Amino acid sequence: MPTIYTEWLIERETRYNDFAPKALLDIFNHRQYCLSYLAWHKQHYPSKVEGNDNNTISNVVLSLCGMSHISDKLSNNGHAQFYTYSVRSLANLERILRQICQAQVIIIPFSGRWQNIDHNERCQLGDKKILLSYGPVIGNVRWDISSSFEVIIGPVDLNVAHKFMSQGEYYDFIQEQIQIYVGAVLDFIIKVKIHMAPHKSIPLGKGELGKIRA
Repeated sequence: MPTIYTEWLIERETRYNDFAPKALLDIFNHRQYCLSYLAWHKQHYPSKVEGNDNNTISNVVLSLCGMSHISDKLSNNGHAQFYTYSVRSLANLERILRQICQAQVIIIPFSGRWQNIDHNERCQLGDKKILLSYGPVIGNVRWDISSSFEVIIGPVDLNVAHKFMSQGEYYDFIQEQIQIYVGAVLDFIIKVKIHMAPHKSIPLGKGELGKIRA
């Protein structure tokens, strides 16, 4: 702006206590900044991915990998690229859950679980069809170490921990996000660590085992 207009604005404000010209210019400046930001946001596609709202890039990536039918169930966190990999790593799942939970998340693979054994796979004494090298199994269950993993959230405060527990605000949503990412083959267990330092110690014999006080 030319110097003469600047001096005129200063004179109107200091001598006559007139703020109307300055307020009018502020409106134009604000409009100019808004238009400049909208033009920058339109030309820089990474800025759209960083937002929390649904974006075009994530929808296109999900459509290319055949997951557009469940896009409404996914969290709008800009992590659509993690679902496109043929091998989905647990490290990427940690990133997704950290943004959803807004807390530290650690995944421990190969935690293992007990699985039932089909009747035809069990060892049957006296059956001539069962060979010694066939790998007979004694019992009706077996420990499968590769079919389960643990998701540890926290440590968090007690009030926040209630949201991740059963009947909590985020419990069903987190369960759904993990199942979408890993599929129905793997099983998982969610554990929540709680900050216990601020809480008073409860002595034994008070009948408080298993109770959580808010």
